[in-house]
Amino acid sequence: MKTYRNKIIISIVISMLLVTSIYADDKEDKLQLLKLRNTNLNLIKELVGQGVLTRKQALGLIKKSESSANEEMEKLTQEQIIEPDTVRIPLVPEIIKQSIREQVRTDLREDVARDVLAKAKQERWGVPGVLPNWVERIKLSGDIRVRAQYDFFDSDNTNPTIDGDGYFDYQAINDKGGITAAAEQAFLNNYENRERLRVRARLGIKAKVTQGWQAGLRIATGSFSDPVSTNQTLGNSNRNFRLVLERAYIQYTSEIEDFKWYGGRVPNPWLSTDLVWDKDLSFDGLVFNFHLNKSENALDQDDNIDTDPFFTLGAFPLSEENRYADKWLLGVQAGVHHNFINQSKLSIALAYYDYQGIAAKRNTFGSTLNTHTAPDYVQKGNSMFNINETGGERYGLATDYNLLNLTFKYDFANFSPVHVYLTADYVKNTGYKITEDAKAADPLTVGASGYKEESDGYQLRLDIGWPDYKVRDNWRLYFAYKKLGRDAVLDAFTDSDFHLGGTDAEGFIVGFNYGLDDNVWLSSRWISSDVINGIQFGPGGRYKVDTVQMEINSKF
Repeated sequence: MKTYRNKIIISIVISMLLVTSIYADDKEDKLQLLKLRNTNLNLIKELVGQGVLTRKQALGLIKKSESSANEEMEKLTQEQIIEPDTVRIPLVPEIIKQSIREQVRTDLREDVARDVLAKAKQERWGVPGVLPNWVERIKLSGDIRVRAQYDFFDSDNTNPTIDGDGYFDYQAINDKGGITAAAEQAFLNNYENRERLRVRARLGIKAKVTQGWQAGLRIATGSFSDPVSTNQTLGNSNRNFRLVLERAYIQYTSEIEDFKWYGGRVPNPWLSTDLVWDKDLSFDGLVFNFHLNKSENALDQDDNIDTDPFFTLGAFPLSEENRYADKWLLGVQAGVHHNFINQSKLSIALAYYDYQGIAAKRNTFGSTLNTHTAPDYVQKGNSMFNINETGGERYGLATDYNLLNLTFKYDFANFSPVHVYLTADYVKNTGYKITEDAKAADPLTVGASGYKEESDGYQLRLDIGWPDYKVRDNWRLYFAYKKLGRDAVLDAFTDSDFHLGGTDAEGFIVGFNYGLDDNVWLSSRWISSDVINGIQFGPGGRYKVDTVQMEINSKF
């Protein structure tokens, strides 16, 4: 190899310089040594010219050879007297030969090791022909969570078996085809305490397709019909779990990362909290994300390198209809991330989410023409009305939803390694208006003049602890207060844990995370919530619940 050849050449030049510096007492010997010395000097100049040696290294070699030769000559002079007629054969002193051997051996060992390791990595020695090059472009990740959950209901909650009234489970009623068909499932359980063991498992794949292009895929436990939870409740007679395709998308990122595009079933693209979007929710559709402070010229970013303004657009089909107008969610968000010198971070964003075609329409007598306007999935809390005049009940949304959402997040790092996190989130449904169909269908509830509007919500949260609590002995404590009006957001997509999912609730959350080991951590959470209005209960209706969750988490 070229590196080894250069080392050997340099070593030979050193030895020849040393030899030509040995003393010669006759004229002819001096002449021969002078020629040899000049040849070596010319060789060094040539090596300098070809870049094998620097000028500084060449001068150092010459100086070193002369110094070593003088030391050897002085030693020889002291050991013996040289006769005038003695013919001397130039020899390399043993100490010089030993030095050369050690130097060459050391240099060769380092170079060989470095080059062999590089070549082994490049050619994948040890697995010849087994691993194709696409393996290097694939990244696997996943996590498993085991949760113990306890739901404690207040004894004063409205009990349909005692009070003859309760909280309708609109999803069960729509699935079964009416209240009578749903039987006891027509009402939510808000009176019988519940204990559950649950597990969540997820496996994700990210693949670099080519420069700038990436594909993502994630499978998980969970239900095909529930978009906001991938939990699997244990206790199904040891039958196997089902897996769902939670994400499947293609992503493009520009070279300077000022533009990103997602398409397919994509991760949440918004700066948000679980006030509007559950943390397990994925979106079907297209996302366009712009970062406005990126530039091809690095010097253009120097003055504002720590400020990152961004702009996001999203279009998501909610229901694709064969004969009728589709339901859509359109979103736009503008915001900024800012990093401070002390490592503190500020993020703030304003978003507008426009739901289209989701307000239900009433079926006329004997017709099912508007049945498709009922939602495919609900949790609880939103204003609903029966869209059927005859036959089994079927419930739909009584108002439209156009959400204005302001989100604020601040990471205060002055006490590093412990950080303080402040989060504030506010949402207002600017599209709130009870439809005429809803008023006509149910004049005693949603159509009543005294029906109070609840179209906004907010959340305040304080976290104290380490930035990454997935590391051994790291921790984080947090407290949050949340109030979410009945029609502030679409109840289908908000947090599925607070108030056991849905809207029309207020309360607090206290939680703690602790790292048992790297990538293994404990989580505990206490959620206490009560209904705000409870119009669906009738007068005096109540739904209060305390939920305790204890988890062990792992990721890989």
